[in-house]
Amino acid sequence: MRSIIVAAIVLTSTAAFADRRAYVNTYEYLTNPRGTIELETYSTFRDANLATSVGDQWNHMFELEYGITDHWDVSLYQVVVQDPGKGLAYDGFKLRTRYRFGERGLFLVDPELYLEVIRTANFAKPWKVEGKVILAKSFGAFNVSTNLIYEQNASFKSVGPEFGYAVGAGWEYSPALKLGLEAFGTFEPEDGAIEAKNFVGPVVSFAGKSIWFAIGAGAGIGEHSESLRVRSILGIGL
Repeated sequence: MRSIIVAAIVLTSTAAFADRRAYVNTYEYLTNPRGTIELETYSTFRDANLATSVGDQWNHMFELEYGITDHWDVSLYQVVVQDPGKGLAYDGFKLRTRYRFGERGLFLVDPELYLEVIRTANFAKPWKVEGKVILAKSFGAFNVSTNLIYEQNASFKSVGPEFGYAVGAGWEYSPALKLGLEAFGTFEPEDGAIEAKNFVGPVVSFAGKSIWFAIGAGAGIGEHSESLRVRSILGIGL
């Protein structure tokens, strides 16, 4: 009887930690296991200038994630935004899928593919498609993950693709606590030129029995970057 109880606790913990994030901008080598469901909420604050509130914005996403197989999952996001002095406004939805190739350590680095379709609430704007190549490697409690990002406007009148990256390095201090550092950014076409927006900062992730929480801050680097971006993610196993 005791062994059954122990096994149940282990399985429950595994399911709860299945898609636990160590970073808030960088995806690791993870997918939701087959048949499991997780609810995640994202809150992102963009501070355009630390001295004023002009250009500041809150972005909130609510994600429902389902594991089709142990290596393939799908998600639906609903997105709302909030500008200074205004209420929440619906901003659209996203459909996302991820596929990872086998278990960790099968290759020199662990490869995973990510595909997302984005539809804004403004139907005058075209759909967007975003792809990521996720490469990760763990050395005991230490992890390094890299995301190479490509986003394309689905309209034939597109001004061109957008490229991005996210890199995270972290240490699992204990099963309940992970500490890390992230660098992330985008290269966006604007008026015939490329605007680079780059950020770097710390991230911390906590986990309980069936819930986890991660928060990170990135200081802007360069003239086109906001002064600060802060993102938090809350995950609940259902």
